[in-house]
Amino acid sequence: MKKYIKTIVAVALLFCATSIAKAHPTNISSIMLIEQEPGEWIVQVNTSLTAFQYEIRHAFGENSYASPEEFNELVVKHFRKHMSVKINGEKVELTDGVVVLGHATTLGFRLSGIPESGINDISVKNEGFKNIGKSKSIFSILKEGVDNDQFMLKAENGFQTKVLVEGSHLLKVEANSDNNWPIFPMIVLLCGIISFLVYKVRSKDFSSFSYLK
Repeated sequence: MKKYIKTIVAVALLFCATSIAKAHPTNISSIMLIEQEPGEWIVQVNTSLTAFQYEIRHAFGENSYASPEEFNELVVKHFRKHMSVKINGEKVELTDGVVVLGHATTLGFRLSGIPESGINDISVKNEGFKNIGKSKSIFSILKEGVDNDQFMLKAENGFQTKVLVEGSHLLKVEANSDNNWPIFPMIVLLCGIISFLVYKVRSKDFSSFSYLK
């Protein structure tokens, strides 16, 4: 559990620092599947706090929370309902929801029920931001020895994609997804640094932070 929390906080701090350099668009988010250890996976959603606030108020009402803790609980509840991950065609459970608040905000879940036989394909669907105009999510997989390709979830593909894992290196997205689009420089930088972060600095200690405008 401690390693899981440290990874989420580390990514959140990096995401926040990157966003300071360039304001993160409300309609752009990133979804990352990260293998911490062989067979141990987490999923993280990163975007602006404004985007999370908009969706929570849309789903639960303007006065649905009175504290950061209540807001975090609603974020976890909302995304458990509107986000799903399937491995080899079987839905896996999203457990241990954690939210790290900031101008750039991170949501993380553990993935429970990963098949021991290995991963042949990964399907991700995220309608958590579907009420935001022109919403797009960049999906990537962070696994040692696997290319860090990126795929887009948008309204035109139902905010979902399926990635085939061929061997240990090649990732392919199914035909109805779009992998040829201009990626925001901030996101490219973020994913590249996170790839290094996850495998090199997870032993460092980070302090959680939370605030809500």
